[in-house]
Amino acid sequence: MNEIEIICNSEGELRLIVNPLEYEVRSKKQIEGYKKQFEKKKDNRHFNFANMENISEVISNLTNVHLGYLLHLQCFMNFEDGILTGKEGMKMTKKVDIQKTLCISKDTNKRFCKALENNGILEVTNGVYRINPMYHFSGKSHEQKVIKLFTTTLKNLCKTINPNELGFLYKLLPYVHLETNMICINPFERDPMKIQYLNIQTIAEITGIHKNKIQTLIRGLRKGGIIRESIGEDKRHTFITLNPYIFYRKSGQPDNTLKSMFASSPFSPKNR
Repeated sequence: MNEIEIICNSEGELRLIVNPLEYEVRSKKQIEGYKKQFEKKKDNRHFNFANMENISEVISNLTNVHLGYLLHLQCFMNFEDGILTGKEGMKMTKKVDIQKTLCISKDTNKRFCKALENNGILEVTNGVYRINPMYHFSGKSHEQKVIKLFTTTLKNLCKTINPNELGFLYKLLPYVHLETNMICINPFERDPMKIQYLNIQTIAEITGIHKNKIQTLIRGLRKGGIIRESIGEDKRHTFITLNPYIFYRKSGQPDNTLKSMFASSPFSPKNR
């Protein structure tokens, strides 16, 4: 016959021990408290994923401006199936739906859609448009090489900067490091001593944009609270961190270091 023992620990929790098993007895108040803590830690924001390896192919085939439009367009992916859905909640069945959603001209939309279709990025499924899930997808992911794009803050971002600037940010997405949200050449490296962060010169090289233009872009994005710069040991080197409230790889909320870096950003929760 099992022996039963009830003990109380230092935190006031009761434990029911039925040898050789142990059970916990918690009050309703304690259970509710644990639930609140769990909900607080959960990330309830809506986001889509970008496959960091596959979008490199997209980047090599599209212009900066078209990358900017694509970054904006993926904000309208349906969570369940990735189908593009317009502002009124209607599924996009015509290219004019894309034009109206992005607020661009007919000719611009024609060139944009043609570029996406020619490169297998825009697809038609059961009469409706979607972005090829090889590149952007919604729902759950078990992949490690993905980055989250937060819908609400990204839509707000698209209202404040132009497609060319959005395209530049898109080009940085394959280089975001998991732990720091900084731009580096080896974003999947786990050993912190081996991470090779990118400075302005190397960012210019990987994006194909002139260094002087990069500096102008960086200056505008910094003022907008979209990126932060940090100076390396060699003061000639400036390193870039992306705003984790717009782009982020880890689960849950940013750590305290990232929160403090972007506390004054208009995309921070307390400023929205």
